[in-house]
Amino acid sequence: MRPRPEGKPKSIRTYLAALALVAALPLALLQVRTGLDTYRLALAHGSLSAQSLAEATGAAALQFLSVSQGVLTGAAGELQGMLVDPASCQGALRALNGSIPFVVNLVVAGPDGTILCSAVPPPDDAVRSVAGRDWFQHVASTRDFSVGAPVIGSITGTWVMALAVPIVDAEGNFLGALGSSVPLNRFQEFLTGARLGPEDLITIADANRVVLARSRDPERWVGSLLPTEMNPENRVGPDRATTAGDDFEGIERFWAKLSLPSVGWTVFAGIPMDRIRPPARRAALQRALFSVLIVLLAALLAWLIQRWISGSVRTLVDSTRAAADGVPWSIPRRAPAEIRALAEHFSQTLDARNRAEAAERRAKDRYRSILDNAVFGIYLSTPDGRFLEVNPALASMLGYRDPEELLQGGVVGLYRCPEDRERFVRRYMETEVIDDLEVEWVRRDGTPITVRLNGKRIALSEGEVAFEVMAEDITAEKALEVELRHTQKMEAVGRLAGGVAHDFNNILTVIAGNTHLLLGEMPSDDPYRAEIAEISEAAARAEALTRQLLAFSRKEAPSARLVDINELLGGLERILARLMREDILVRTVLDTSVQPVFADPSQLEQVVMNLAVNARDAMPDGGILTMETRWSTSGPIWERRAIAGAGWVCLSVRDTGVGMDRATRDRIFEPFFTSKRKGEGTGLGLATVYAIVEAVGGHVSVDSTPGAGSRFDVWLPAAPSDVEASPHRDDDAEAPWVGAGTILVAEDEAPVRRIVQRVLEHAGYQVLLAGDGAEAIWISDHHEGSIDLVITDLVMPAVKGTEVAQHLERTREDTPVLFMSGYVDDLPVDHWIQGRPELFLPKPFTPSQLKSRVQALLRQRIQPGSAAMHRAI
Repeated sequence: MRPRPEGKPKSIRTYLAALALVAALPLALLQVRTGLDTYRLALAHGSLSAQSLAEATGAAALQFLSVSQGVLTGAAGELQGMLVDPASCQGALRALNGSIPFVVNLVVAGPDGTILCSAVPPPDDAVRSVAGRDWFQHVASTRDFSVGAPVIGSITGTWVMALAVPIVDAEGNFLGALGSSVPLNRFQEFLTGARLGPEDLITIADANRVVLARSRDPERWVGSLLPTEMNPENRVGPDRATTAGDDFEGIERFWAKLSLPSVGWTVFAGIPMDRIRPPARRAALQRALFSVLIVLLAALLAWLIQRWISGSVRTLVDSTRAAADGVPWSIPRRAPAEIRALAEHFSQTLDARNRAEAAERRAKDRYRSILDNAVFGIYLSTPDGRFLEVNPALASMLGYRDPEELLQGGVVGLYRCPEDRERFVRRYMETEVIDDLEVEWVRRDGTPITVRLNGKRIALSEGEVAFEVMAEDITAEKALEVELRHTQKMEAVGRLAGGVAHDFNNILTVIAGNTHLLLGEMPSDDPYRAEIAEISEAAARAEALTRQLLAFSRKEAPSARLVDINELLGGLERILARLMREDILVRTVLDTSVQPVFADPSQLEQVVMNLAVNARDAMPDGGILTMETRWSTSGPIWERRAIAGAGWVCLSVRDTGVGMDRATRDRIFEPFFTSKRKGEGTGLGLATVYAIVEAVGGHVSVDSTPGAGSRFDVWLPAAPSDVEASPHRDDDAEAPWVGAGTILVAEDEAPVRRIVQRVLEHAGYQVLLAGDGAEAIWISDHHEGSIDLVITDLVMPAVKGTEVAQHLERTREDTPVLFMSGYVDDLPVDHWIQGRPELFLPKPFTPSQLKSRVQALLRQRIQPGSAAMHRAI
């Protein structure tokens, strides 16, 4: 059963009557509106009349002033040459005074305001200077026409106002002023020509509200101060305003106010309201009575119409009620055709509604299934932050037990920064669609996560606006992106640093070689020996700096071998003890199960020393430095980037120092970034650590909090089981025997080539020199004798050192090759060395190191089986 409406429903007769009334109502309202408009128009006409009167009066006043200015200006021109003769000046003024009817006196004042002459002789006690008068000050400062404030004239004893013009010579110099006294009772006379009604009122006041002229009762008002009480004004244009209210005599008027900015005057024009309102009220009353008559006629028409159509409508009501109740029903045959068609259409509408409701229920069931089984978080929220719907995936992503628990809160509390929520809502309101908006949320336990939001703005059935959003947790993805950008940046910096170090190492090779040769040839008492030694030490320090720069570009040093981290830390104990202060306690915790790693031991020592020095500087007031090793088979999250092996070796360095904030932690591995004061750090220490560890497939992580110290974890992959240890050779040992044989040297840097030549020839070798790889190949092919050794730079224009080695492998297979370079970056040198670091000589090197390496290789060459060994190379 369908619900019945409460209360007694109104019949169609009532609605038909209301329809007729509604049809007549606009006409009635139009009549009322017309009456009101007529009334307003009459009032507006009164206001316009007042404005016209004010404007006509203002124009007359300005006309009077303009005529006065012209007359006085002409008189001032005639008086220009008479200022030096008071008698002539006074005679001229008397003549002018008689010809100007609107003035009672003319005076001429000098540049300082002293009265030079007057048309009417002043009394003995009259003022002899007008320097303090406002009209004179205005004329003297502006050289323009001036209107003074009303005063009581000393000659006439009545109210007068001054009109003045400047007297200037041909060059524009101010010679004085011509002033005239105009009685206000004469100024009043120009109002008599205005067309005023019996009760109309015109008042003119100056800037100080002193009445200059008044059309009614002038004897009482002229010269007095106009009261300030006025009703609120309605501005109708520039310098114009209107209002309504009683005047000071109790007569209600329309007022028009007109300002004359050029002289500072104000014109007030008033029209009595009694002349305007009565006709307007009569017209409005006539319109109202006509509206009442229209409504009565409409009521009669409605009663006639409802009787005419109520029978047909009753048949329609009975048919639709039966159809709505779902009971069998039929349309009466005698029913009008319109009623039959409407009843059939109503039946079809009911069937369509039932089908639509069934389809809507099925769609809601499918939507609920998709929402509950989605792998991404989905929610529906309002602009003020209320959750309307959340799915289980969103609750799980945020750490809640179920969606109902999440619904109790709000979406605003999920944002780590409230500004992100404001940006989200503002963007939704502008674009209606959100695509890949990344924001930071917080889980229930406070853990921050990064989510990517996609969605759109929708309208609810209640007319409200809501946001339908899909949230994807991309925290791990963002971490990998940050790591990738950091790695790419470090690689770019490493390439740049390696390129600089390559060229710098060539220079250091020349400096170190020449200083060693000089020190070897100089007697011990030579006065310049100390200076040469200083140069040698400076070159050694520069070499250490380039070693740090090269750590950015080396993937794996040629001298890498199996290294036991525990043994390496044990060997550094004495050095660490000297580096640390007495107020720092050094502790080591070693895991005996750690496996060896394959790396350059000197670089690993550099990693330990840099971390230790960094920890020392972080503990200015002392503390505890802890170095710990441990073995792990699972490894960190970065294991996917490392060489597959049996496990990981973790070296942890902890301190109890000042710690670091997040901004510092994000930049500590950047080259040349340092938190120390200027001159206390180069910013290469931790950057070198990062580069060395990354080069062997490891990773460095840091955990630090301000005031709670720092912890650096260095993860190194364990060496594969098939890697064998290689013996360590000391290149600094001087060879005890004198060399013999022929050595081909290929070096594109001439200074390096010359130092190598000098060292080898001094040791007894015959040296063949090549300026590049192509020349080295040509010398090798055309030299008729044997070549016992080839020394070649790796990086050379056109033909590289490895290409020279490939050519010798085919043409002189018994000749060993010694590579030298200040930078290895991505050159295929491993194929030629194959675990034999003695075949590579890094720049810069000393003459002793060069001779030792050459003698060692030549000694191997003359041993039995050496040819086969070199063929294998």
